[in-house]
Amino acid sequence: MVVPGDKGEEATVIRWDVAARRKLSSHSFPSGKLIARMPACFSQDGRRMAVPDWDSVTIYDIVNGTRETTMAVPSKSGI
Repeated sequence: MVVPGDKGEEATVIRWDVAARRKLSSHSFPSGKLIARMPACFSQDGRRMAVPDWDSVTIYDIVNGTRETTMAVPSKSGI
């Protein structure tokens, strides 16, 4: 679950074990504005989150609460 911050400057990602009905982890990330505009995508194993921006994608490890990498995304318009 992604919970935007009050000012939109960061978001909290909460991982749940639905079957056991318990919270696994909770971390804040500095991408709240981006998550509000563009939805985040989660890896199949639930360990990573990809957050798109207009010209890049940032990958976070949501188990440890760390940013792994940011990758540039080429513009389709060629500008």
